[in-house]
Amino acid sequence: MQQMSDISAAYILQWIEQIDTIYNHNKQLQNYLYSRIPMGINNYGTECLLSGLPILTNNKISTDIFGDLLVKKYYKPLDDSINANKLYDNIIILPCNLSITTNILIYLSRILEPICE
Repeated sequence: MQQMSDISAAYILQWIEQIDTIYNHNKQLQNYLYSRIPMGINNYGTECLLSGLPILTNNKISTDIFGDLLVKKYYKPLDDSINANKLYDNIIILPCNLSITTNILIYLSRILEPICE
């Protein structure tokens, strides 16, 4: 049987103590972006706590346009099919964490609105 280290236990306890704050912030991020770019976001409802918010666009999208934000690609295609490559080209993951402020959300939505139309 493996034992949890004191550092891991402290990290988990700190996370659990902040779960309401994390959850509420996560919902605010999702709701704001969904209200601005509904075509690009699946509305996951109130029961999901996401670490990243997938955005599917109608056009190719690069993470480079987001500057220093930790926007990532969703996955690397396992095969070289047209559909897999198109999905990879058109999807990104936005971070959903406490460091994402209202100003960052406004910045993100201004970039994404024309891409998701």
